[in-house]
Order: sequence, then C-alpha cells, then structure tokens
Amino acid sequence: MRKRITIILKRIIRALCATNNLKRLGYPGNTKLLIIHADDIGLSSSENAATFDAFKKGMVNSGSVMVNCAAFHEVADFIADKPGIDLGVHLTLTSEWESYKWRPVSPSMEVPGIIDQNGFLLESNAMIKEKVSYGNIEKEFRAQIIKAITSGIDITHLDSHMFTVFSDKKILEIYRSLGREYKLPVLLTKEVPVKTLVQKSEVIVDQLYYAEPKHYRNGLKGYYSSVLQSLRPGLNCILIHMAFDNHEMKQITGNQSGYGSAWRQEDYDYFTGEECSRLLKENNIHLITWREIRDKLIR
Repeated sequence: MRKRITIILKRIIRALCATNNLKRLGYPGNTKLLIIHADDIGLSSSENAATFDAFKKGMVNSGSVMVNCAAFHEVADFIADKPGIDLGVHLTLTSEWESYKWRPVSPSMEVPGIIDQNGFLLESNAMIKEKVSYGNIEKEFRAQIIKAITSGIDITHLDSHMFTVFSDKKILEIYRSLGREYKLPVLLTKEVPVKTLVQKSEVIVDQLYYAEPKHYRNGLKGYYSSVLQSLRPGLNCILIHMAFDNHEMKQITGNQSGYGSAWRQEDYDYFTGEECSRLLKENNIHLITWREIRDKLIR
C-alpha cells in the first residue's frame, strides 16, 4: 500500500512540475516539448559530419561540444554562417576510450588532480571520485567554457559527459554555480535531490531519455519509437550520439558495442529518417531548443 501511495505521489509531483515548465515557457498545459540532443560533438570528424548533417535535416535541434577533443576545430567552421544554432558545452572530465585519449584544456601542471600519469583525463567517474580535486575540476570546467566562447560559440547551455557532475554533490554544485555565473541553463533532472533545487532560474527537465546497452541489443529503432509514442506533456529531452560507422569511429571505439561506432550510426539513421519525422507529427510533439529556454527563462 505504501509503495502504491509513493508511486501516485510521484506521478502528481511529475505532472505539477511539467505544468510549471510549460507555463514558464509560455506553452499550453498539454504541450509535448522535446529537445533532440546530440552529445559528443568534436569527438571526431565522423561524429561531426553525422551530427552536422542531422542538424541540416532538421529533427536533431540541439547538441553539445567536447572542446578538448581533436575535432573541435571543425565546429567553428560549421557555425560560421549559422548564428542561431543550439550548442552547449559538454563539460568533460573523463577520457574513456582505450585507443583514443584527450587531455584537459588547462595546462596539466595546473590540474594534476584530474589527470593520469600520462597527462590524459581519467578513465571513469569512479577514478575521479578516488582522486577528487574540486579546485582542479572547477578550473577545467571554466577553461572549457572559455575556450568555447573564444571559438565563437554562443553557448546555450551546459551538460556533462558521462553524467560526471551527478556523481558527486560538490561537483554538481560547481556545475550549477557556473550555469548561474554564465547565465546558462544546465541539464538537471528530477533525479537530483529535491533539497538542492533552490534556484528559481534553474530548469528541471521533466523526462530525460537515453538509450542503454539493453536497448541497443533489443533494437534502438524500437526504443526510440516507443519513447516518441509515449511522450508526455512537459519538457522532455532525448540524448543521442551520432557518427558514421566508418574506419575512424571503429578505430576510436574498437570492439566496444556500448556507444560504439555501429550504435552511433543507428542513432544517425533513426533521427534523420522517415519514422522519426512521422512520429513527431503524429504525436503532436513540439521541438524546442536550449536557446529558447535560455532566452526565455535565464536571460
């Protein structure tokens, strides 16, 4: 009985929060808002080419950039004649692939608490927690934001590679503080403890969706179609990772299937394909960007 009451209360709270987001953004209470968000821009030329092409085709309407990766320089060329494009910074503290590593933007000697013996960012969130250095983390986050700005990106939001900011409450507060400082929305969900959500300017996504290995094994197309068909009113976001399944991405991701080269090709295929377009229309889903959220609610 207690479990059932808890479920009902959660549903009520979810519905109230969704209504509040819609009201703040100026939409009717039954509107299904959706951000289709491409992570990992800048990771590689393959990642960039697939994501940029998806932007041009219109359904993928937002993304975030890893400024410390090798192909970041390509982003400046792409945005040169696209002033309204929706790009955030994918704040990055981990370098997870075995054969492809990246370093911090900050000089290594200034952030020893977030790098390994070879000067690369640490491999996992667990390693960051073991070696945690909050001052180094804040310094590196700020350096990544500044690099994006000086490269010509009109940053619309902040989010976090591998959800690192949610692994530690102090890192989470650094993340939120930078959002307030730069007047940017940061990706937050209802998984964040309620007691931390004290800023009226912050925007909490009502529902965040992202495919997991089990969805890949069962078929990403089925998972994404199910998400679109069951989408509820409120502010929703789907996180995807797009690249072409070519030699470059196979070299980077190796034999790993989770978020690997073939996975990213499937993400590209679905979110530039006819089924996605049809389901968006049939389910009356309205695409919204972080830029609109930023300009309406934060600035």
